[in-house]
Amino acid sequence: LSLSQGFRIVILKHMFTPLEAKPDRDKFFDELKEEVGAEIEKKCGEIEKFTVFENNPDGVIAIKFQNGSSAHKCIETMDGRFFGQRKIECFYFDGKTNYKVGASEEEERERAKEYEKWLMAEQQEEPAGEKEKEQPMASASQK
Repeated sequence: LSLSQGFRIVILKHMFTPLEAKPDRDKFFDELKEEVGAEIEKKCGEIEKFTVFENNPDGVIAIKFQNGSSAHKCIETMDGRFFGQRKIECFYFDGKTNYKVGASEEEERERAKEYEKWLMAEQQEEPAGEKEKEQPMASASQK
């Protein structure tokens, strides 16, 4: 295989720590995707897909490039480089390793608490909402 036809997916490890993502996970990961994606695309080539494995303790990002030569350049550019005082490992994806990690027990408990709060709020609003929903339906069935 030539470089332009070869492997197109690279893995970057140690790009973040889950602790860094707190308190605003969504904002943190959006900014990470934006900043890292823009820099790598500028230096290496067009990105087809950018995936952050948010719960992975090794701070893993997978990047799929438009072509193999961009992936090769990414490895040359990023492997061994320091990012946030951490040494990055950058290599071709082996096609087998699953970097996806589920949420921690603490995150699951927090999510369950938030869901419970949401349910309680929904139940408190429901009686008034049910009356509003029933009236249009009743008048529609009378026609």
